[in-house]
Amino acid sequence: MLAATSVAWALRHLGASAATVAFVTGAGGSTSSLATSALVVYMFYALAVRAVYYAGGGAMQAAVERLAPRSGTARAPIALRRQHRRESEVAFQMYSCVGFLNEWLHARGLSRACFSLAECGGPAHALAWTVVWFVLFELGVFLVHWGLLHRLPFGKTAFNHAKHHAAKRSSEMTVWTGFAFEPIDGTLQGLPLPLSQLLVPVPYAAVLAVATTLGLWTMYIHIGEPHLPYPLMGADYHVLHHKYNV
Repeated sequence: MLAATSVAWALRHLGASAATVAFVTGAGGSTSSLATSALVVYMFYALAVRAVYYAGGGAMQAAVERLAPRSGTARAPIALRRQHRRESEVAFQMYSCVGFLNEWLHARGLSRACFSLAECGGPAHALAWTVVWFVLFELGVFLVHWGLLHRLPFGKTAFNHAKHHAAKRSSEMTVWTGFAFEPIDGTLQGLPLPLSQLLVPVPYAAVLAVATTLGLWTMYIHIGEPHLPYPLMGADYHVLHHKYNV
């Protein structure tokens, strides 16, 4: 469990007592200990998603504007960038619940994710299960995004995916657009990450790697540059997706 382990490690290195570490991470067993642990886990993921967003996204936006100063994203209005950051900040409050759910499933022994190659059945099994898990995860995201948010009238109305698609041109999109969804919309697209771990014994390290890469990829596909060679669908394809889909 990333949050609990990371917080416990940090507290120990700060000189906290074993009792304090146990209380903060929920091992104390009391209601107050469990409540504190829940808050700490939520805050951990709230900070983690912002770290990827502002550090990774900021570096990416700066790089593309330097390397492609005439690109659409480099000309995106400052006011629009600020709007998308505000919308993302509102949504992050709910997005963080996906990380919290992931941690909770592990703590309750419901997740089948494993924490060592041996636990996964060895390197070959770990690799095979990672591929299976990734396919299930991507299928889940596809069904939510395409089926629920783009096709079903109920989903389109209830979860307001059109808000994200208000940006139609590359000059209306930056890395900050990547997470500017209606909170419930973006959260639903994130749920396949923890839920798919209920099905297969995927290495937890692979889950963390995919989650981080996905966050960066989500921002990249909203800046329009650089294009990827066919048949890969990169930032240029996603601009078309925004333009022709609601």
